Amino acid sequence: MEKAAVLMLRTAKKIDSTIEDKIGAVTDKLTKADDLLATIAIEDARATEVADPQKQKIIDKEIAKAEKELEKARRYLEEDRPDSAINHFKLAWVCAQKALKIP
Repeated sequence: MEKAAVLMLRTAKKIDSTIEDKIGAVTDKLTKADDLLATIAIEDARATEVADPQKQKIIDKEIAKAEKELEKARRYLEEDRPDSAINHFKLAWVCAQKALKIP
């Protein structure tokens, strides 16, 4: 949903450049929310205690994947590519959720 909103806002900006600042503010809020959701999910996955070493390895791999996706998302934000960033925030969240389901 956020990605669609960002793409629609980008189109609106092309139609009416006077709203560029407001569109930027909304886009920032959407991406910050996704960043926060992914970050919290990763933190929750890290905090999960597991007695089985095999399961811990799988969890660690999912967390590592999530962290890489989070890094990619933040790089895309630096490149002013919020739509791509949103994709990677989602992937980070999904990997963290997988880790949380393993125990």
